[in-house]
Amino acid sequence: MDSSLVGSLVREQDKSKHWESKPILQHGGVSIDLSLAIGDNAITPPGAPGQPDQYPKKSKYQFDVSRFKGVESEPEMNQLIKETFPGCKWISQKRGVKVQGGHIFQWRCEYYPVRSNGVTKPAKSNFEAGHFTKKNVKHETNKQRAAQSAYQRMSNPKMKSSSRKRKRLKAADRRGRRAVYEKQEGEVSLNKRTHSKRADDPTRRCHANVKTLVSDYCNGWFLMPDCDFHHCFHQPEEPDASLLNESDLSEDNLEYMRLMFNAGVGDQTVANIMTQMLNKQGRPGEFLASTIQNIHTNCQAAMDEIAAISADATVAERTLERLNRYVKVLLFSIPRIFRYSRYFH
Repeated sequence: MDSSLVGSLVREQDKSKHWESKPILQHGGVSIDLSLAIGDNAITPPGAPGQPDQYPKKSKYQFDVSRFKGVESEPEMNQLIKETFPGCKWISQKRGVKVQGGHIFQWRCEYYPVRSNGVTKPAKSNFEAGHFTKKNVKHETNKQRAAQSAYQRMSNPKMKSSSRKRKRLKAADRRGRRAVYEKQEGEVSLNKRTHSKRADDPTRRCHANVKTLVSDYCNGWFLMPDCDFHHCFHQPEEPDASLLNESDLSEDNLEYMRLMFNAGVGDQTVANIMTQMLNKQGRPGEFLASTIQNIHTNCQAAMDEIAAISADATVAERTLERLNRYVKVLLFSIPRIFRYSRYFH
């Protein structure tokens, strides 16, 4: 491949990793461009309804007071941030930090935290060479009976090896010295290496953030001018590539999931059904089977707590407790069934 072509492809890829969020917010039936209310030359977006005469902390825009009132409106604001700023996920960095005149709430791009890879901070490495388990973790072994071992029960003699050969394999060299594992300078981390949505180092952070202020005087939510909508060092995500979680479900959706759990529907089937339901409702994304399993576990724990079943109870104890509950219901219902059955004869 031509070197000039490779260079142009690399430049295009690097260019695609720097992009701007264009948040358009619906406020009282008016489309509001929030990018006008940030920066050194911030202005109040034209046509924004319900704006005060004076703004706190050099802010230029106040969110809809009918929807956002006081710090208890944080979940609604969190959902608004997800819907208005597509292309990445947002994590809460400051939640109700007290400042003069109000409380600060701030969301940052998920590529802002730095991934700990063990190279810049080798002391935090959880693994060491020559071991499959983490540090300070007890090595568990299988219990063996007094009978013959699996090696002694082998029927194929070719699979066996002499004790002298086994001892030689345990040694590091022919002199009988054990292998000494030392981390060489510049060696990669021993931590699990997976794809991460965090910055590789502090110089490659994405500083995009959304900063708001909840005023103590009017309990209104204000957009701060020192927000940053410019993303760097990562490409925008497609809406369908995002993952859904429990916060994306309404009460009706959770109730429908409980009915499927009680009917014995599998986690993967429930995940497919809920994904299709939310996609039809205009919520792009996908549920994982592991997410559905966690929701199922939380729902079951809440039901057990209501039914006064201990969290430390075994499976057998839980089953007996539920059977006793069903028997009580049947014993209470059978006399009523016979009482009203005479009306049908």
